Amino acid sequence: INSILVFDTIAFRRSFLSSHNYYCYTYMDYNILKFLNDINNLEQKNSLYLKTKRNFNRKIYSKKYIKFIHKSNFKLLDYRYDPEELIMKFDKIICLPFSSTAYIAKKFNKRVCFYDVCGIHKDFDIYYKDIPIIRSFSELQKWCIN
Repeated sequence: INSILVFDTIAFRRSFLSSHNYYCYTYMDYNILKFLNDINNLEQKNSLYLKTKRNFNRKIYSKKYIKFIHKSNFKLLDYRYDPEELIMKFDKIICLPFSSTAYIAKKFNKRVCFYDVCGIHKDFDIYYKDIPIIRSFSELQKWCIN
């Protein structure tokens, strides 16, 4: 069994983002849900673990996101766990672009990638040469198998 550690970012409610005049595609619930859903749909041979950045049980976070987390195949890890300690326990790590946890994983010689479901990071390959940016589900499947 492959154990894969996933670092996402918690999806804010759209009303929260608009009231703060903040609109970033990466943090929109539909993009984060696509990111998680694709990973959730990887072959059953994978044990999936999700490490959120903070306690997501607050009213400012997306209800769809919270509902998805609870019904998914992810084993939810406590947000207070030290990311470095967790990374040391896994061989494969998938991160939402461009999480600093990917660089920590790279430092520990772990197999790590960014999974870009937004398609807005196309020009970033030249800046992130050491960590692959995966842009399709089929690419992600291949990355997980190898």
